[in-house]
Amino acid sequence: MSNQRRGSVVVYPGPDQEAEHERATHHEIARRLAKLQGLDFAGEYDPAKDYPEPLYFAPVDVFVGWKSPAIRHAERI
Repeated sequence: MSNQRRGSVVVYPGPDQEAEHERATHHEIARRLAKLQGLDFAGEYDPAKDYPEPLYFAPVDVFVGWKSPAIRHAERI
């Protein structure tokens, strides 16, 4: 039996076109979050794709740094 949890993490894109280096950074952060949780990383969210449940979203607009008012405690990331 595997330790891998069922489910996937996807990057949820923002409304604005982002620079390639920002896109690569967001994908790497989401990939690492998936690994920490024992989940698969499934890339950028595609509403037409059928993902295994549950699906966890990593929205790009939350990747703004530790000084964000939304991030007060590291364990909430």
